[in-house]
Amino acid sequence: MLKLVNTSANAQTKDIDLEGVKKLAPKASMTVLKSDDPTRVNSLDDPMAVSPVQQEVNVSGRKISLTAAPYSLTVMRVKIM
Repeated sequence: MLKLVNTSANAQTKDIDLEGVKKLAPKASMTVLKSDDPTRVNSLDDPMAVSPVQQEVNVSGRKISLTAAPYSLTVMRVKIM
């Protein structure tokens, strides 16, 4: 499991190389929690203002290329083979 936080107003692209791992599964699941406004919160009027979005991403060997959205928390789950 990888966890990345982007506290800036700009998207950040990172290449992650998991040293010591022979191979990773070709697909990983990624959950992103983000908002364009870092002060935004959920409320009774807007309970989904900040909510997680899941997606599947491709993995190449033991490297993962990831673009973290502005003001986001990204959790990636990938199996080690």
